[in-house]
Parts: sequence; C-alpha cells; structure tokens
Amino acid sequence: MGLFFFVAHEKAVDAKTAQQHVRQIKNVIGQPLDGNHRADLLLDKGHILDTFLDGYAVQRQYQPGTIRSHLTSLCHLYDFWLLTCACPDHRKHQVTLMKQTIKGWMTSYRKGANQRKLEKLDKDLQKIITPDDVCKFSQSQTARDALKILGAASQNTERGITKQEYTMVRDYLLSATILRNANRPGVLASVTIRALKEAKIINDHFVLSIPCHKTSSVHRPAKLVLTKLLHTWLMLFVSTFLPQIPAACESDLVFRSWNGEPVDNIGRCFQATLKKAGLHDITCTLFRKSAVSTVHQHCPTQKANLADLMGHRQETATRW
Repeated sequence: MGLFFFVAHEKAVDAKTAQQHVRQIKNVIGQPLDGNHRADLLLDKGHILDTFLDGYAVQRQYQPGTIRSHLTSLCHLYDFWLLTCACPDHRKHQVTLMKQTIKGWMTSYRKGANQRKLEKLDKDLQKIITPDDVCKFSQSQTARDALKILGAASQNTERGITKQEYTMVRDYLLSATILRNANRPGVLASVTIRALKEAKIINDHFVLSIPCHKTSSVHRPAKLVLTKLLHTWLMLFVSTFLPQIPAACESDLVFRSWNGEPVDNIGRCFQATLKKAGLHDITCTLFRKSAVSTVHQHCPTQKANLADLMGHRQETATRW
C-alpha cells in the first residue's frame, strides 16, 4: 500500500502521522501491504482477530490503549478508501460494515485504556521531578565532563574531537535545553543553525522560534528560551563540533548523529543522558508533566504563559 495520506475530521495529517498509521496497519495485518489480497485481509475480521488481537498484540503484551490506537489507524484507512477509491457499492458497504465492527472492538477496550491511563497518571505523580533533580543533573559528572570538553574547545577551536566527545556534548546540550523549556522532543529535533543564529534577546535571554513541531498548526512556532551561557555553548557546538562530523552533510539541523543524520530519538537521548547523571526513568513526557504540576501548584497565574511555551492547551495541562 505504501505511505498514504488521508483526511480525518476534515484535517490532513502530516507525513509522520501517516507513517505511524502505516506501521500500525502492518502490525494488524501481519503481512506486507501489497496487492488486492492484502486488502481483502483488512476486511476479514476473523483474520484481524486471530492475527492481531489474539496473536501479535498478545505476543507484544500491548496495553488496551495501544490496541485502540492500532484499530483507530485501521478505521482511518477505511475512511481513506471510502473517500478516495472508486470501488463498487457492494465493496463500500463491506468497508462500512467492517469499520462499524472495528469501532465496536475499540469500545470494548475503552474501560481498560482509561484504567491504564489513571494508573500511569498515579505512577507519574509518585515520580514527579523536583528542582533538586534538575540541580542534580547540572552538578553531575555527566554535565561536568561535557562542560570540560566545551571549555577545552573554546580555548582551542582547532582541537579535534572524538565520536564519544561529540555525542556527550550533544546529548548534554539537548538535555539542558529540554530542562530549561520542557518542550516536546520534536521541537529539539527541528532546531536549525539559522534559528540559533537569529535568536532574539528578550529579558537577558535568547529566544528561538521553531516553526516545525507537532502542534505548530494550532500553537504556531514553538519557543526555546536559552540563557546567554547555554546559547554560547550551542553556538560553539555549531561552529566547532558540527564541522568535524566525518560524513558530508548539508543539513541545517543543530542536533545530528555522528553520521550527519537527524537524531533518531531525542527523547531516548534525553532519558539516557539523565540516567547517566543518576536520574532514572525520567522521560520528556514525565518532565513536562512535572513542570505543569509545579507551576499550577505554586504559580497558578502563569498557566497561560506555560501553555504557550510548552505548546499545549491549558485544558490539556489540567488533565495532567
């Protein structure tokens, strides 16, 4: 079937979301999505039940919410077919009936998904991140080692760097930026050299505007607020570290792999970096929830400003 774009609720999805739907539908069908035979399988509830619900999902120990997400992707595909495919009426009727069946299955998983969500919320509240945890990262050996490399590079811009040094400094800088802003990982993945150079000074801080991120269509460009020191380190990273990447690369991205490609998973880098600093099981999502909880509890008048910085609705934050 390849990568498809469809319309849901009159809003076109982006490439990343479409790729997720394709990946999940491949999990549902259990076979490559090529040819009419595969389409027939997507309309065979017995096959989906045996292959996915009683097979793949059980093997992978999927939670109810994950199963619902996969089934939702399948419903979106049915909508895509109904809207774009010139198929006979009996085929459209078959697709419509199958969509109704899938929605019924989704309903059966709703209670479990909601229960799982409450359990996870309670678990996150028990692991809430405090200002002391942030200080612990800043004072950790991981941070000191990265700053030592940056300091040496500032004294000698011709100094060669190793892959290990590059990765350590990159992960420290992206982690420090996340800890100052509580942005989604996708915002960090989209930071460009141009945005860094064009940052504006506001109230003694550098403010970057990042147009490409998850909620840009609703909340406009994301903002990154950097101290002058952090901005200096990032500019040094761009001018001294990035040019030493072995692979030829024309990318304007700040955070890249040693091979010059975009970092595969910013969130995983953040979690691994904090783990090295002695802070375990801290994800970007948990840190965002912690930031919201702290501000709402101690600085309720700043709710709107926080929502604007983090790129979400105040109603979303309240659910956290």
